[in-house]
Amino acid sequence: MFQDYAQLKPGQPFSDHRYTLDSDEVDEYVRAVQDGNPPLSDESGRELVPPMAVAALGLRGIVEDLRIPGGTLHAGQEFEFASAVRVGDSLRCVARVSQNSVRGAWRFLSVECTATNEAGGGAETMRGKSVIMIPADAEPLDAPAEPPFVICYGPPSPREFAAPANAPRAKGDALPTVEKLIDQEIIDMYAQASGDYNPIHIDAEFAAATQFGGTIAHGMMIAATISETMSAAFGIAWARSGKMKIRFRAPVKPGQRVTASGSVRSVSETEGGRRIACAVSAIKDDGETAIAGTAEVGASGRGNKA
Repeated sequence: MFQDYAQLKPGQPFSDHRYTLDSDEVDEYVRAVQDGNPPLSDESGRELVPPMAVAALGLRGIVEDLRIPGGTLHAGQEFEFASAVRVGDSLRCVARVSQNSVRGAWRFLSVECTATNEAGGGAETMRGKSVIMIPADAEPLDAPAEPPFVICYGPPSPREFAAPANAPRAKGDALPTVEKLIDQEIIDMYAQASGDYNPIHIDAEFAAATQFGGTIAHGMMIAATISETMSAAFGIAWARSGKMKIRFRAPVKPGQRVTASGSVRSVSETEGGRRIACAVSAIKDDGETAIAGTAEVGASGRGNKA
């Protein structure tokens, strides 16, 4: 185990975890991000896991094994989904360092992660890249941060299967809008669902002494609103062929409302079929942009069942 972040070299693997996405864990994630979409199913009728839940699993192992200190920030994120994951599937998530540099008061770690589906013969289902900012003089914690609380969830709300209607098809078409009110309770719920207990999110006393003056929401929780927008627009195609590249531009604090939206930027023909590229964002109620970036998806396979 490394003792200093400077020891992490490009190409070096440092995280390898296996997870099984059972229905309870999926329900916990869905409630933590307040996903209002009805669930999707594959051709056999089995429920699919929201794509960002797979991405959150990949990041969970990274957070645990980097043993990141308080004050660490998530600066940017990329994802590419190659196949849908069904509830009950087992994933293997492996991460390695791709870049490690110090600029001013911050160490920038770029980390690449792949998730393979053991239920699908080990086929790759997700590939991602995270840009993490760690205080330059910080040292890894002796052990991963542990939960300071346990949230007991009640039974999940009923969710009916449905297909998206009127999927955007042409340049300029708007994506469905998703709006969320962020409060400390759901930030805590997301911390438990994702395993990310960075005190900047959940420790009011610690967070009050930072540049933010209080706790802030996990970037991945806000990014889930954009994924929800894409899923509402394109259904199963988003889980099977979606790509997203985003920058976290401003923090979201408890009590703020966030609106995720987007529009089709281009439609192109590729060897694999038509691809729809979109500009996406999450805007706070004060007008500041929390997240901005792009997302794209294969146009075939729209709907609840391919």
